[in-house]
Amino acid sequence: MAKIFACPSCQAPLELPDDNAPLVTCSYCTNSVIVPEDLREKPATEVGGFGQATAFTVGGDGNLQNMVRGVARIKQLIKQGDRASAIATYQESFGVDRMTAEQAVEQLATGQAVVFNQADFSAAMSEIGVDLNRMSQSRGGGRGASCLIIMLALLVILGVGAGAVFVLLPQEMGNMGLGESVVSPIVVSFGGEGNGNGLFEDARYIGLDGRGYVYVGEYDGGRIQVFEKDGTFVGQWFLPDDDIILRGMTVNPDGVLYVVYGGDLHVYDGLSGEYKEQIPYEDGFDDVYWSSDNRLLLSWSRFDDHIIRMRPSGEEELKIENAISSQTDENENLMRVAADGSGNIYVAAGSAETVFKFDREGKFVTRIGGPGREGGLFSAIGSIDVDRQGNVYVSDIDGIEVFDGNGRYLRTIDVGGVARQIRFTTDGEMWIITSEQEVQQWRLDE
Repeated sequence: MAKIFACPSCQAPLELPDDNAPLVTCSYCTNSVIVPEDLREKPATEVGGFGQATAFTVGGDGNLQNMVRGVARIKQLIKQGDRASAIATYQESFGVDRMTAEQAVEQLATGQAVVFNQADFSAAMSEIGVDLNRMSQSRGGGRGASCLIIMLALLVILGVGAGAVFVLLPQEMGNMGLGESVVSPIVVSFGGEGNGNGLFEDARYIGLDGRGYVYVGEYDGGRIQVFEKDGTFVGQWFLPDDDIILRGMTVNPDGVLYVVYGGDLHVYDGLSGEYKEQIPYEDGFDDVYWSSDNRLLLSWSRFDDHIIRMRPSGEEELKIENAISSQTDENENLMRVAADGSGNIYVAAGSAETVFKFDREGKFVTRIGGPGREGGLFSAIGSIDVDRQGNVYVSDIDGIEVFDGNGRYLRTIDVGGVARQIRFTTDGEMWIITSEQEVQQWRLDE
């Protein structure tokens, strides 16, 4: 006699598949539902500790990347105990009503699976070139599509219990004509708009030390928050005046935080907020960067546009006088700085909408980019950093533009907004602060 169980979405009777498949499609509501483990003769690989699945419908715009970001944010909110924000984020990410979102968040919070409507999910998958119909035909009877749906369900389960949130399609999809597995580039995502712990009002600066702490600085108000790399909130402290405008921030491997405000360079213990000293120098600093050779690189733009390199003690080691205006004949008052492993210096000039490269001795080498909206050009140049291979990453209105060390344009990374700041760790991890007030770590192909 066939085994019968109820569809968790519409309560219609569902018959256990003859082939003991882990997923069955409801002919009434068309949802794909995981078959309860206790009804299977030979259960598939178990994911311990998780209960029966509940089916939900995916609405919204069907944008897969937005769904992935939504899941990452929901996971973090659940971890922080903020169910209300998690429900609101679920509604926005998946285009469902509040009751459905409440049910889904409750399932996620208690470690249970969420199964998404197959028809709606097909539209999202087509965005990344996955043809579920072709998969189904190649496997005979829809098993390929079912495999994809169950993998998304497992993704959501694992996303709540694991540190990183990602989409990983099964390896066997290579046999379905899909080629390589598809992996979300976002490894970690946390934060969001607000003034509570772990939220931001105007975060523009990020730094990571060698101990695994992440520091986030707000432009206005002087708040510095500290996190572990998985987004766990550690603590916060404030700069001495609420009227402070934070112009630059960097951190060394030992957790010493260097911040620029009021034109001066100040030094703090990043974890405790204990004030250490002010580096003596004529006020005029606008940005600061800790380089891999343990030097401080700064832009100075009180009257001119100088680039300064100094030791941590404050001893000046190099000064490139009129670094930008000597090339453009116009004074530059907005300069973001970075350096590569060889000591070459890169300056993102906001007014010129151009990156200027200098060698370690301060000699001008080349220009990168220029004003424009095409790939390789800039219309709202912002942060800059360099990876371990010497590739240059520059934030702009349309994403992060990537160049090789000689200035050849490689690609643009769409981060779903504007990257307020880009920072690479010594391990090659790329971290950004987005205009949506989120901290993200991105996976990059090296």
